[in-house]
Amino acid sequence: MVFTVYFNIPLTLICLLSLIDARKHRRPNEIGVVNLLDRNIKLHCQSMKTDMHDRFLNVHERFSFKFYDIDRGDMHFWCDVYALGGLDKTFDAFGGFAPLRTNLTWFIRVNGVQLDSPEAISFPWRDSSALLASIPRTIASGFTRRPGLLKTG
Repeated sequence: MVFTVYFNIPLTLICLLSLIDARKHRRPNEIGVVNLLDRNIKLHCQSMKTDMHDRFLNVHERFSFKFYDIDRGDMHFWCDVYALGGLDKTFDAFGGFAPLRTNLTWFIRVNGVQLDSPEAISFPWRDSSALLASIPRTIASGFTRRPGLLKTG
């Protein structure tokens, strides 16, 4: 019994020191969401540990937040997007079906939520035909309003 007490104290100290050292090596991440629709959206992003609460984004407005990926409960962020016209989507912003990279930017577009990266991950709206019909052709075909920010095509 005396042996286990003396053995547990150093083991506990080693575990505490390794946790302190691990916090030095945590990697900062940033997730950004840009509204490219012609209407305002309501955005709610969260993880098991962190809740970003409701945000309302105007047209072409960007919202971003930072976190550390080593913190428990912050390895999977998801966001809910709501817009007029019955558009709503829940998508993985970090972890889950999304990549575990730093500095991810998601674009809320007419055809759905898209990651602007080589992975080309897309979460389409459930039924975007009504939205596509209600938007002027010049915007729906290539987002010509702000070509510096947007990919055309």
